[in-house]
Amino acid sequence: MTLITSIKSGLSNQISLIYKVTTEFYLSIAAALGAFMLWLYYFENEDILSQGEYYKIATWIACLTLFIPASIFLHIYAANKKSKLFILMTGVAALAGILILYSRNLQFELTADFFYPANNVYLTAMLFLSFHGLISIGMFQKHENINGFWQFNKHLLLRTLTGAFYSLSFYLGLIAAIYAVETLFNLEISNSIYPELFIFFMYIYQTIFVLGGIELSSETYQNNRDYPYPIKIFTVYVLIPLMCIYMLIMYVYMVKILIIWSLPKGIISYMVIIFSIAGFLAYLLLYPIRDSIDNKWVKQFSKGLFYLMVPLIILLLMSIGTRINQYGFTTERYCVMLLAIWVTIATVYFILSRRDNIIFIPLSLVILFVLSIIDPWSNQSVSMNSQRQRLSEYLRQFNEKKPVKLSAPMGQNTKDSIEKEISNITEYLLENHGSNALRNMGIPQWDEIADSLKNDKTKKYGYISSYPYLNVLHIKNPKLGVFQNYFTLKYDSDKQPMEVSGYSQLLTFKNLSSQTGNNPVTLQDGTLHILYGKLADTVDISILVNQAITRYGNENYSIEKPIIIEKQTKGGNYKIIVTEMDGSLKDQKPEIGQMTGYVFLKD
Repeated sequence: MTLITSIKSGLSNQISLIYKVTTEFYLSIAAALGAFMLWLYYFENEDILSQGEYYKIATWIACLTLFIPASIFLHIYAANKKSKLFILMTGVAALAGILILYSRNLQFELTADFFYPANNVYLTAMLFLSFHGLISIGMFQKHENINGFWQFNKHLLLRTLTGAFYSLSFYLGLIAAIYAVETLFNLEISNSIYPELFIFFMYIYQTIFVLGGIELSSETYQNNRDYPYPIKIFTVYVLIPLMCIYMLIMYVYMVKILIIWSLPKGIISYMVIIFSIAGFLAYLLLYPIRDSIDNKWVKQFSKGLFYLMVPLIILLLMSIGTRINQYGFTTERYCVMLLAIWVTIATVYFILSRRDNIIFIPLSLVILFVLSIIDPWSNQSVSMNSQRQRLSEYLRQFNEKKPVKLSAPMGQNTKDSIEKEISNITEYLLENHGSNALRNMGIPQWDEIADSLKNDKTKKYGYISSYPYLNVLHIKNPKLGVFQNYFTLKYDSDKQPMEVSGYSQLLTFKNLSSQTGNNPVTLQDGTLHILYGKLADTVDISILVNQAITRYGNENYSIEKPIIIEKQTKGGNYKIIVTEMDGSLKDQKPEIGQMTGYVFLKD
């Protein structure tokens, strides 16, 4: 009976937990369930989804994922307010507006990947972190409630880590069990079960577990003075000693810079930011006991931390400022600069402030993150305009064929360095901002390429190639290295019909390469030779191949139209349709490696 009683008690507790969560955080649970169902639909239909369907599903999943932390904040903030229903309704309306603007700013230009371009990831990450920052201050916003703020976030952090550990344990255990069943009983289970289980634990189990541990009564945390001993051990004997070693290394590096009088390496920016975040974390973890702790050196470190950070922040600003001055803003440099600004503001605040209000840390982050997604100072606008300005200057110098006045990364303003910069900037703008970022650059052909890409609804794989743009200027892309010298084009004839009316006979050639043989269709030096019955003709298709590469790029696996050639000869009329080809590029001229297609003959 003991086992049965324990099982009943466990089930009863779980049911009570689910009931508590669904009644107190019903908006969050609804969003988690919605996102989970969309993920299931995606995994079950991934192979048959059209491009438009994928975009809609990806957008809805992203919006519902962001709605989860945002709605958690609304529930926490409104819990102890008299006008709870009004706050929730107003908050949901505002959140809906934010997510609509967010979805319209997502870029899905000729790609089947939510994570391309990088701006999609940046927008999502900034909103996700902002909403989580709001959760941390949702219940306590005043300095007078600083203990409640610390206790609430400590409890939330421990609950999240515990839930993640349970989720991972359950997930690994279940997939091991599924694999064992498949192996031992010779069963075939769909591979989609593995990502589906992962999504279940991430969206459903983790959400319910974390929310189930949150008490909406502010007094629960305000009156709590508990300080977990493991946190003290980790902070005092692990985190702070590692920070001391880390800081010593960077100070020695600073001395080296002063001695040899050289610019700091770019990686120092990331190192200082990591150290600063670790410093703020240590300060937060020690905050309740910073004055009562026994270790004097820990007290001194806690008090002097922000003063010790000042030289490192100067080094950080010098490093990222130098890179931006040389190469302009990019998404990565924008993020580093944003964090550098936050570290500087927070450090100055804690040096000058007598209150040491730790609520300032998440609050300042939320404000900066929100500002970073609003034009005209958003990452999208700043990075795109910065690189467009640099590209415009390099194009001007390239056309004038004069040495550039901008700082060239190769260390010299040569023609090669100009072409390399044009290539790199063009590649960056396409990858991160789409083809519209290259409009109105004074090159009419670039606008035409952008128009053709906009109207091309067939390309679903890969990225927007820079080859057509650079080919207009007769510039190769050094970034692609050896792959820049190869091309692959493919027309999906299975999904898109070809016109065959008026023809009575069909010849096919598959993976045709430049070699002799007795086949009716042969390929030699970029020329097709057709010998069938009375028909004997040769066709040079290199010009049409080059036109296709110029339009679609050299790595396009889904071109809009096949290469079509129609001819009338004494031996008969025929039409060639090339559906697939690859080869190499030498001096902007294609050398065909192999081809696949059809020859339609008339009587």
